Amino acid sequence: MAAIVYVRSARPAPHNHSEADQIPVVTDGIEDGAITTAKLADTAVTTAKIADGAVTPAKASTELRSKMYMGDETEVSVTGTTETELKQFLFVQDGPMGTINSFYVQATLKSSSSTATASLKIYIDDETTPRLTLSTTSTDYALQTGYFDVSDLTSGIHTIHIKLASDTATETAYNYLLEFYAR
Repeated sequence: MAAIVYVRSARPAPHNHSEADQIPVVTDGIEDGAITTAKLADTAVTTAKIADGAVTPAKASTELRSKMYMGDETEVSVTGTTETELKQFLFVQDGPMGTINSFYVQATLKSSSSTATASLKIYIDDETTPRLTLSTTSTDYALQTGYFDVSDLTSGIHTIHIKLASDTATETAYNYLLEFYAR
């Protein structure tokens, strides 16, 4: 009669914990630092799993790094179709905030008539084409938002020109709130 000998190995046979293997992983069995970035799936880490304060601003997405850069709450208006500069701001590209790639803009606009369009246009330096146009036909202040790119600008001081106009010669365009967030 042959004897059956069972040998117990100190190490289990290799396996990959895939669905086909069906071998569970016990958390206590994972050594600290054993899971590397290469082993994590792209969607493996979720917001719920990140501790408060664990992500620094440098590691945050561009949207989270936005900072209020400039703002104004002075009501201005223009009657007619001629674009008129009513507000102006300076900013530094590659200054203390680093490189500014874009600006997110929030502005409240209204028109004196619902049949006329009030437009706020944003230009940089001596440009003749607006980087952003915000418009409304609302006769009550309406919040308008948009982005414009400035990553193509050279280092140094630049001027943002804010111009307002109506599309109708006898109607008036109004702006009250204007905020720029640097990204």
